[in-house]
Amino acid sequence: MRRILKIFIPIIAIIVILLIAGYVLLTSFLPPSRIQAMAQKMARETLQRPVEIGRVGLSIGFRIGITINDISIPNVEGFKPGPMMKIDKTTLHLRLLPLLTRRVVINSVELHKAQANIEQNKEKQLNFAGLVPKEAQGMGWHVSFSNIRIRNSKIVYWNALNRTEYTVTDIDQLIKVRRNRIAISGNLTVSIPETENIPQLDMTIDNAIEYDTLSKDINIKNISVSTKPAKLKISGSVEKSSVLDLDAIMDLNDLSKLSSLLPKNAQPEDMGGAIKGDFQIKGTTEKPTIDGQFELSDIKIVPKGMKRGIENVDGALSFDRESIEDISIQGNIGATRFNLKGAVSDILTEKPALKISADIEGDLKDFQGMTEETKTITMKGALSSSVQVRGTADKPLFTGDIKISNAMIDGIGLGRPISNMNFNGRLAQDALRITGCKGEIGRSDFSFTGQISDFKKPVIRIDNRSKYINLDEIMPKTKQGKTTQGKPAPLTLNGSLHIDRLTGMDMEFKNINTEFQYKNGIIDVKNGRAQSFDGDVYIDFYYDANNPEPYRISTRLQSVSAEKILQRLLKFDRLKGKLSGKVDFQGRGLDQKSVLSNLDAVGNVVVTRGAFNNFILLSELLGWLGLKDYKNVEFSDFRCAFAIEKGKARVKDWTMASRVGDFLTNGTIGLDGNLDLHVALTLSQQNSGIVKKYHGDWIFFTDNKGRTIVDIIAKGKMGAPRFTLDRNRINQRIKGNIKDEFNQKIKEFESKLKDMLKGLKP
Repeated sequence: MRRILKIFIPIIAIIVILLIAGYVLLTSFLPPSRIQAMAQKMARETLQRPVEIGRVGLSIGFRIGITINDISIPNVEGFKPGPMMKIDKTTLHLRLLPLLTRRVVINSVELHKAQANIEQNKEKQLNFAGLVPKEAQGMGWHVSFSNIRIRNSKIVYWNALNRTEYTVTDIDQLIKVRRNRIAISGNLTVSIPETENIPQLDMTIDNAIEYDTLSKDINIKNISVSTKPAKLKISGSVEKSSVLDLDAIMDLNDLSKLSSLLPKNAQPEDMGGAIKGDFQIKGTTEKPTIDGQFELSDIKIVPKGMKRGIENVDGALSFDRESIEDISIQGNIGATRFNLKGAVSDILTEKPALKISADIEGDLKDFQGMTEETKTITMKGALSSSVQVRGTADKPLFTGDIKISNAMIDGIGLGRPISNMNFNGRLAQDALRITGCKGEIGRSDFSFTGQISDFKKPVIRIDNRSKYINLDEIMPKTKQGKTTQGKPAPLTLNGSLHIDRLTGMDMEFKNINTEFQYKNGIIDVKNGRAQSFDGDVYIDFYYDANNPEPYRISTRLQSVSAEKILQRLLKFDRLKGKLSGKVDFQGRGLDQKSVLSNLDAVGNVVVTRGAFNNFILLSELLGWLGLKDYKNVEFSDFRCAFAIEKGKARVKDWTMASRVGDFLTNGTIGLDGNLDLHVALTLSQQNSGIVKKYHGDWIFFTDNKGRTIVDIIAKGKMGAPRFTLDRNRINQRIKGNIKDEFNQKIKEFESKLKDMLKGLKP
């Protein structure tokens, strides 16, 4: 050991002496004042820009170097104030041999905590455009970098046009220049700023690249780009800066982390799973080709605005620059299983070509409550579908079969659920042809064929036949009863209906034929025709399930039973005969009590070959005139124009031709029975004599046929009327101011009614 120390101690002593001697020589050759001046000149001539520098010193260790603190390069005029670049510490490493000849040769530089502020102004000019370092030399010094080391540095890019700032931080790069080769390696972090829809994105990049300045070959040993959810690795070469031979591996190991990087208006409610891919990039920089594949593992996506989505998605696909091939993806919607296969070609064009098949096996219950709008809809039933998609993305063509068995659907705005539904359909091009659909709604049944078009906003055309429809079960309860929960289905349904028998609202209809439309909960029936009340009824019906009140019904009646229809609508059963005419209704509530209190209506009707039986108002009126024992009054025709508003009927020009005489009536009759009527009664010749004899003190007007005309005012209640003579009208009649009033009103009414009943069968 002592012998070894005896050998090394002199050697160490010599090295120390040489270092001390070298330091003395260097400090005498390079005093601080000369280093300061030399550094100032080298920086200015190398960068071709004014440069401010701070303290300059000399460092001697295993390498000899010049240290410069606080370098600052001012910004160009016309850009932001402040420095274009600033460097906390710069170390210029010197070659040793040239120093022996008292010459300074700098071959490498190290920058620590440098910050470059790159800016593009509104005129699209860059402040760095003229700042390109170049080789420079002067008296006693020479700069030719072979190594550039950048540590803990930062680049800030500001775009004044869109007021956006990008930053590159944690820059740690080593640039080596060896003859014709330039090697760049290191890492950095790129930050893309937050926008209105996209949050801030940070990417960490590791790189190791080599460039041959003679052959222009680029050798990419590694480029790795990492974000929170994804990693991308690229390696390979670019021959002559043109011919590509690159391999890439992508790994999205947790899709849940990708959600925050998507546009805010498209971020899903939930997302998970993993995607892995590898691909090769060949060809040239002008015409690159790509060939690779992706693997999907346990993917789950719940789209924005939905409660549930797809899950357990696994599969794979391959792709190249122009197509996606070998698609094989399987997944679930609840317990429903789907299988997707096929390819998409011409993906770089505006009209990619589709060749896809999809098979689905499952249950409708897996699709209920998927969105806020459908959360109250419940359904179940076996679902089976096999669909092929051809054509192009802008005009896809669908073919295939869809089958639903033993299904139940509730909560779509109907009073009872749809049950026992069986559906068979076939997709043909851009529509679904319904070859058969049968089911029940309570005791009601339906069976139809049709077509569905516009799948984004479904429009359904059907032709239905039903043996029996119970309207009370189908229509949801209104405020008078329990309100049915659930929003109407967001679809448009129209077509034709044939119903053998329909009941509802205490009415019965047979042999119904009509056109109809259902759109977003609104039922609109037009040109309906049915047999009811022992006659023919033509009806238009409007009902909004979103806002059930008021409803609107427009009817044209032909030879129906006056007793039956008035008993149903107005609880009045004293009028018999065949009724024809037109009546428009608007009301709240469909039960009889609601109809009586809330019904509004306008109508013009005629009753032929009828009679008033035990009608107190008429019997009391005739008794008051002296015509006794008229419990039943038969008539040949009774014409009536009326309007019902807020529970009160307004009577206008009612005419009735009977054996008693001819009645002309105006005024109001409340649905509560209150009367305010004016009656002009032209008595028959026989009854004229009876009344004159009974009321010998009255003044009567007699027409040229010997018939007495009596003008009467009726007040009180329907069951307890009070009568007085209308002396004003009697005086006007005697003076000749009122003539042939009854026949004139009949002609006017007949003309109006003829137009209303146009098109009805004779």
